Amino acid sequence: MGNSFEANMRELLVLRSSTALGVASSLAGLADPTSEIANSPAACAELRNEMAVLEAQTCAVLRQGGVSWDALAGFYGVTKQSLHRRLAGRVDQAVVLARDYSALHEEDLRMGLSFLAGANRRLRGGLERKLDTSAELWGQRRKAAGWWWELAPE
Repeated sequence: MGNSFEANMRELLVLRSSTALGVASSLAGLADPTSEIANSPAACAELRNEMAVLEAQTCAVLRQGGVSWDALAGFYGVTKQSLHRRLAGRVDQAVVLARDYSALHEEDLRMGLSFLAGANRRLRGGLERKLDTSAELWGQRRKAAGWWWELAPE
């Protein structure tokens, strides 16, 4: 694609959509009551990081769409300078990332949709059973001190 507004906006939207699907997949993983990874503090920390990336990408889309830093700062209830200091570097990074790796983000988007559909099927098919057995599993975990400490999100 060229450097037109439409091409740049499309690339940013694909990047943001791909990231949003990653967040949705992480959240779907948290719905599994038996998952060790989902039930560790590391999962929440990773989700916080993913959301920070998504926030910057959303601001990049809004900035590309003509929304000023002043308007964004008004939404957040902070000064333009503080918001710019917090997000400008990551917004610029998102623009470059969207432009330089657009084909990769499109493939990530397709894979993310497929993964999320599979996670949805797995949850629907086995959630009731997992909920029924999760109390027993948590009873076993309770006796294994620090089981959650070593876990890190994939």
